[in-house]
Amino acid sequence: MVSNLSQGKLTVLHVVEGFDKGAVENWLLRTFLYSKEKEDSINWIFLCYGNSDEAKLKLLREKGATVWESPVKVSKIISFWIFLRSVVSRTKPDIVHAHHDYLSGLYMIGLLGAPIKKIVQVHNTDRDLPIRPGHKKRISFWISEFALKCCVDEIIFISNVVRDYFFEKSFVPNSYKVLYYGVQQPREIKDAKKILKSKFGVKRDEFVILFVGRLNPVKNPIKFLQILAVLKSQGIKFKGILLGEGNLKPELKRLAKILNLQKELINVGFTREVSLFYQGSDIFLFPRVKHPVEGLGLTVVEAQMNGARVLTSDGVSHEVTLPGSMIRFLDSELPNENWADHLIEMLHTTFSYNIENADLASFSLSQSLKAYLKMYNSL
Repeated sequence: MVSNLSQGKLTVLHVVEGFDKGAVENWLLRTFLYSKEKEDSINWIFLCYGNSDEAKLKLLREKGATVWESPVKVSKIISFWIFLRSVVSRTKPDIVHAHHDYLSGLYMIGLLGAPIKKIVQVHNTDRDLPIRPGHKKRISFWISEFALKCCVDEIIFISNVVRDYFFEKSFVPNSYKVLYYGVQQPREIKDAKKILKSKFGVKRDEFVILFVGRLNPVKNPIKFLQILAVLKSQGIKFKGILLGEGNLKPELKRLAKILNLQKELINVGFTREVSLFYQGSDIFLFPRVKHPVEGLGLTVVEAQMNGARVLTSDGVSHEVTLPGSMIRFLDSELPNENWADHLIEMLHTTFSYNIENADLASFSLSQSLKAYLKMYNSL
């Protein structure tokens, strides 16, 4: 395929919510920056319909991307169709790549008849639309699935788990692929454990137990605290670090008081120094609920590639396991005492990991980019 716009380069228009803290958009940003550095074989266009971090939009533009910000919400579907078609008419992309699961089907209808290839990427294991329950939602689902069946050239799933869920709940598409997110190989932080302990006043004989994720019921930070309470009752010395924001934050503060964990719990919130926390902790504890299953579990991948021991639940697919890592999956409904026993055993198991030479397998950013470029060129 040869681009309409540019000297042999493909032009791909990505339709995204917005470049803020979302995992999808941050993965796209990483991939774009890596592509410009290593390949530079695509003209990147982004159409955002939600809120974005202005610094990220500025970075995208400085590095050569074209960014369009929709003046209308995607919920105003007719107006959004008109805007989307106007962007396509002006930029003449070879491919439109949409990132909103079932919602993508609704606005792909607006591209009927356009001489371009259409891709929808499914990132989650939930069959939902941001529409109130009722006749309108049921009709919208019917339209969305019709569009995904008849108006889309390729459907991409971010994991086998997401693919299987989609097949079970919807249909088996004529053409699909499973392509993982790519992650950047981290740099090893010298004396990360000493730096982290010094930063938060952690004593030398205390373990650092880390949670990273949104503080919501699905990620299950409440069970994280309950497991910490079991450890304390057994005389284990530790500090538990919560890295994330969410609607459970006030409840977690109250629960920490009830469980007498005020001195053991450190609530950091959002940070850009995630690698320091992964490398500086003794174990990453992620007791996510089993249903719905995590689409991929990128935090679990990131924890492993930063050399952390990982104790997680069967709400995360085993396909995130990296070669040479220490990772264990437990039933999320097991008693907290069982989780604590496994955690203690892992803490006392010797483990070393070569961070800068780790085998990221299919999660390597270079391998991921090659897979996407191959897919684009095959359409």
